[in-house]
Amino acid sequence: MAKEREADRGAHVLFVGRLERRKGVDTLLAAARELVDDGVEVTFTLAGQNADNSFRDSFDREAATRPRLRAAAHFTGMVSDAELHRLYVDADIVCVPSRYESHGVVLIEAMMFGKPLVTCAAGGISEVVRAGHDAIVVPPEDPTALAESLRRLLANPELRA
Repeated sequence: MAKEREADRGAHVLFVGRLERRKGVDTLLAAARELVDDGVEVTFTLAGQNADNSFRDSFDREAATRPRLRAAAHFTGMVSDAELHRLYVDADIVCVPSRYESHGVVLIEAMMFGKPLVTCAAGGISEVVRAGHDAIVVPPEDPTALAESLRRLLANPELRA
């Protein structure tokens, strides 16, 4: 299924966590806009509790007049363990754009599934991954750097592997 999806709509980026400022959801959505505006074939799934409606509301208002952007982002809300497992299996890249992360369980989960990671240099993330080895690490709150790192992985299936 992942190969069919990639052929149809490009690679699939997964975010797992509460939809809130601390988790960098706004940074990820800004990077998604940049990639979609540049014509990159990619889809984003954001799985987790909507803890701050402002991010989703702002995105929905903008996406209402931008069909490609609307089609590129999917918000699942809370998911079961079985669904989360499926999301990790189907993901081509896992993105953790946190401004602060005490430990980074999502990073460990992504590595368990052998997924490439794009994350931010924040909090305990450096205790879990090494920049350039286990993950591509960018500064927090930098949607352009995040988009460029995602673009690099999206354009290179060998690097993702």
